[in-house]
Amino acid sequence: MVANLHLEVEFLSVSLTHFGQFIDHDVISTPILKESRNQINQKTSFLDLSVTYGNTLDGQNDLRELGTGRLQEGINRLLPTGPPGSECLAGEECFKSVLGEEGMNMFGLRSKRFGFNTLYDPSANPSTRNAFGAAAYRFGHSLVGSLVEAFNEDFTPRAREPMEDHFFSTRLIRDFTTFGPDAIARWMTTQFKSRADRFLTPAIRNRLFQTMPGNGFDLGSLNIQRGRDHGIPSYNRWRQFCGLQPALHFGIGPLGLTNHCASAARALQSVYSHPEDIDLFAGGMSETPVPGALVGPTFRCIIGLQFMYFKIGDRFFYENAFVPTGFTAG
Repeated sequence: MVANLHLEVEFLSVSLTHFGQFIDHDVISTPILKESRNQINQKTSFLDLSVTYGNTLDGQNDLRELGTGRLQEGINRLLPTGPPGSECLAGEECFKSVLGEEGMNMFGLRSKRFGFNTLYDPSANPSTRNAFGAAAYRFGHSLVGSLVEAFNEDFTPRAREPMEDHFFSTRLIRDFTTFGPDAIARWMTTQFKSRADRFLTPAIRNRLFQTMPGNGFDLGSLNIQRGRDHGIPSYNRWRQFCGLQPALHFGIGPLGLTNHCASAARALQSVYSHPEDIDLFAGGMSETPVPGALVGPTFRCIIGLQFMYFKIGDRFFYENAFVPTGFTAG
């Protein structure tokens, strides 16, 4: 169902892939527990850079200077070597790339160019929804390419290395001779990202976290199993939740998989006995993207609603005109 393929989109760069990863890891982390199975989110649900600065006292002490609260620095003003993890605050441009212009308007995600825009609703629940964290926002895995590259100051390619050789490694960031943050950033802002679709690069489909040939993980399979572990309702149930027609058969005509191309529908039919059995990740990932967006209508609904609740349920959201927590009006 989730196959190996690498296609590029010639209008969005690799930066979107990594920025989306920052957002994902800022709002969701699902631990594996030894005791009874339970869905726990280890992160704060707010887009608050909590992992950059620490969301626990121990985390803050590891990352910050005592007294000043500033981030600790090591060689070349990089963070000291430690456990991997980087988080980033989301911006409107990232939302627009994922949801499209129509989706931005549908979920009220546009920010005003000037002044305040207080939309805070104390009854809105800003918690990270299970379907968002365990399935829908994992669509970004299809944006991942197979290489890490470095570009020269004139934005010509300098070097490249396989992605699978650098999971959980900061070596390339600290290699100022060939790679380093500047050369990698030039690549990220210049190179086109992979297409958002049902295909994953072999680096994460067959060789995720590989330490020797043959012991890598399949991220597509992990995503499907994660949804089952969390008890995420089926693709059809989420279609109904979003006001969309659930599929009654595997055809692409009326009452079928109307948001899928014929090849995606056949792939689903080859592994599921009935449309009611389709997992949310598999069904949503294989939808044809809405024009101007990176995702189909089902994932657009789930992701758009989540970002809306992140916005209106956060009393510290930057557009709120609250004293003393609000910003100065521009």
